[in-house]
Amino acid sequence: MKKIFNIAIVIIGINAVIAIHELGHWSMCHLFGVETPEFSIGFGPTILEHQFGTTKFVLAALPIGGFVEIAGMR
Repeated sequence: MKKIFNIAIVIIGINAVIAIHELGHWSMCHLFGVETPEFSIGFGPTILEHQFGTTKFVLAALPIGGFVEIAGMR
């Protein structure tokens, strides 16, 4: 049981670092007036999502990274 708890703590910690990193991308885009349609922590199917202004914030099922979709980058 302790091993599962430790693994969960590591995953939460890594995702906290990822979230802070992606928040840096998001805040710089907003500082310079670049639209960001989506901010996601994790990949795959969506678990939670909420729309704030023009940005959709997503928590996805696979906690292995994250991204900020920047308008015009496709």
